[in-house]
Amino acid sequence: MDPITLPIIKPIKPDEEKTKAELIAELMALREDVAQLQQVETERHWAEETLRSYLQFLGALLDTIPNPVFYKDKEGFYLGCNNIFAQFIFGIPKEKIIGRSVHEFPVAISSKVAHLDRVQDLELLQTSGIQAYEAQILCADGVERDFIISKATYRDATNQIAGIVGVMSDITERNQMQQRLMQNNLELALLNRTSQEFISSLDLDQVLTNALEEARQLLDVTACSAWLIDPNSHELVCRHATEGQSRSILGWRLAMGQGVVGWVAEHATTLIVPDTRLDERHFKQIDEETGLDLRSILSVPLQIKVGSSNELQVIGVMQVVDNQPNRFSIAEQRLLEPLVVTIAIAIENARLYEQAQRDAKTKAILLSEVNHRVKNNLAAIIGLLYAEQSHAAFEHKVIDQTIFDELINRVQGLAIVHEMLSAAEWSPLPLQELAEQVIGSLLQTISLNIRVVVDISPSPVRVLAEEAHEIALIINELATNSVKYALSARQKNFHIQVTITHQENEIRFEFRDNGPGYPPEILQRKAQHYSVGFGLIEGIVQSSLRGKLSIYNDNGAVSVIQFKTAKDK
Repeated sequence: MDPITLPIIKPIKPDEEKTKAELIAELMALREDVAQLQQVETERHWAEETLRSYLQFLGALLDTIPNPVFYKDKEGFYLGCNNIFAQFIFGIPKEKIIGRSVHEFPVAISSKVAHLDRVQDLELLQTSGIQAYEAQILCADGVERDFIISKATYRDATNQIAGIVGVMSDITERNQMQQRLMQNNLELALLNRTSQEFISSLDLDQVLTNALEEARQLLDVTACSAWLIDPNSHELVCRHATEGQSRSILGWRLAMGQGVVGWVAEHATTLIVPDTRLDERHFKQIDEETGLDLRSILSVPLQIKVGSSNELQVIGVMQVVDNQPNRFSIAEQRLLEPLVVTIAIAIENARLYEQAQRDAKTKAILLSEVNHRVKNNLAAIIGLLYAEQSHAAFEHKVIDQTIFDELINRVQGLAIVHEMLSAAEWSPLPLQELAEQVIGSLLQTISLNIRVVVDISPSPVRVLAEEAHEIALIINELATNSVKYALSARQKNFHIQVTITHQENEIRFEFRDNGPGYPPEILQRKAQHYSVGFGLIEGIVQSSLRGKLSIYNDNGAVSVIQFKTAKDK
């Protein structure tokens, strides 16, 4: 509002003579001055009412803000605040706060916090702008809470800094959540690390050693132990315990339902014993044996899923103990149970590995015995065929000696495959190596007066054990036929070439020679002209390998066998 300049009223002197007109003019001027004074008074009253309403509005506005709000002058004395600041922070009416500094409330505000508040005020007054910092304040309800205090300067009509206004935000719950989150992250990291360690180990004793030590450190308890159910006696056996218990209870046996461990195993549920002196389920002989006065127990069943229905089966109990009563709560239970789930899986994996090792050892012994017997039987059959062949020749019996030769060659081919499979522990065999062994063995058993060159192209193709025997018979028959036709044609230089490829899940085995080639009746697939060997080849390809046989002449006989391996069918 602009300032109002009042007129200067001159007093009327009695000795002056004034005209009537002059007196009337002065009176009118005086009336105008009075009217102007009345207008000023009205405007002042209106300004006061407006200011009073505005202050009431600001007060109501501050009191509706859920955060503590205050404002003070440059010297740090409070000029005002809202109700929540007065009641929640100090516990007194705000009228008792105005005009006092933070140092005058030592009960509510510690000297450390008061000093920090003043230091921050002085810094803000120098730099102006906005600042925020955290502080712990003991509130009126006796609870110490964390606050973020945000402050800003305000200015007067001359644009000079007049004081500071502040807003407090309670971040206690947020900080607690952050602490819980950090703790949960640490626990999850520990659980993840220990889970990986447990599952990666197949040594049962090592798994239990690591598991119990991790649990002891995680919960900071006196001792831990692991009890596993004996599948034969169905008793609980203490398989492992941390230092302090291991020497005394290791190997102990408890019946199902006996003690806290037996009760947990029988009921398949976690049990917290706040005080062993008040719980009859506690097996007090353990205290007598170990010399430990155990007061609190937390026992969790070790369970695994079995069968197609994934039904849970108890395989043991993990127990943690402490010499202080009421040591365990739901928090420790929730922390330990996920760890126990991982431990149970690791224990079962270790058990299965031990059983697999025993089974593998037994299987290896049986397989070795079977291989030895089959090898001896094949050798005996070959010996019998040689003996029968010699006996027939000695008695001059009419018999085709080539029949004996072919039978011997076939059995020797089977013996070669069996020897290779046995050495490879019945894993897939390289087809190139199989062809080299079968053809080489055949050429060593035949009396040749010609030079034979065998060329087998390198190939990574492998065939399964169940296919190797059939393919060996095929290779033996193809090589036998080739050599027989070369001898009948009195060929001087004879060449066998084998090519093995694998494309689009199909193996292609090509066998060719530079001999006289297949007779026309064989190429025309006339069954009456088939030899036993050629009929054997076609039967194996179609029935056993479920493949396709192609034969043709190309500067010699060419046979192509195409089939999918068992793993591709």
